[in-house]
Amino acid sequence: MKRFVFYGALVGALTLSVGPASADCGDDFKRSVKTSDGCFAIDFMQNVDPAGNPLVVFIHGDGGPIRRSTEAYREDYADQFSLLRNAGINVIVVLRPGHRLPDWSQTSGYPTTKNDNYTGGIIAGISEVMGRLRQHYKPSKMVLLGHSGGAMISGIIAGRHPGVADAAVLVAWGCNTCEWRQWRIDSKGRRGQWHDSLSAHDFLDGIPKGMRVIAITGSDDSNTKPSFAKACTAQMKSLGLNIDMRQVDGFGHSGMFAASDVTDAVIEASK
Repeated sequence: MKRFVFYGALVGALTLSVGPASADCGDDFKRSVKTSDGCFAIDFMQNVDPAGNPLVVFIHGDGGPIRRSTEAYREDYADQFSLLRNAGINVIVVLRPGHRLPDWSQTSGYPTTKNDNYTGGIIAGISEVMGRLRQHYKPSKMVLLGHSGGAMISGIIAGRHPGVADAAVLVAWGCNTCEWRQWRIDSKGRRGQWHDSLSAHDFLDGIPKGMRVIAITGSDDSNTKPSFAKACTAQMKSLGLNIDMRQVDGFGHSGMFAASDVTDAVIEASK
């Protein structure tokens, strides 16, 4: 296991090597955040003063955060954002490369392929964003919230860049990229393994023991079936990590994210 100490949280806002892709980045911490290699589009849904309150950083799935037909957030995402707003929790959506936010903004400076993209460069970029967000807003706690492919990325960040997040809620988490991808090939006829992508299961022993991690999967999820998260959470428990695996009956892959079970887990992780 290779562990990467992330220095962006300490110096990211002070010393950035700015390339051409990020030269015109607004870097206002509400719509965009500059990184060493580019510019991440974000959407800050502020409900309370961010200083001294929890900040949830949401990483969306491989299909993107919006419906192209409506140019609005997917229904399951919009429903969960509404629940978190009602709970008074600040949420920042960090846009993965190759996708768009409702205002049609995009992340720049990174490969835009929508497949096989849990790569070291993209994961380091998101980690750098989180470090700069922490330094700028000074929240009481940084909580990673990931869905599907976003949960895959969040799990990798937790172990590869320890300390970037204080807690994580991983919804519909496949964890082992190779095993999950093979399942998709065998069950849905998807093409080929993802050889450029990292896998959270290779970095589990890098997760800090004090980091609260909650994995939630619906019993009817036919994409990231519960057995994937169960296998990794069992390994995490053997390592003495603060992990809780929750299988919720009656929910599938997308519907699970909109459920109040996720809201409750985020509130719990934020304490």
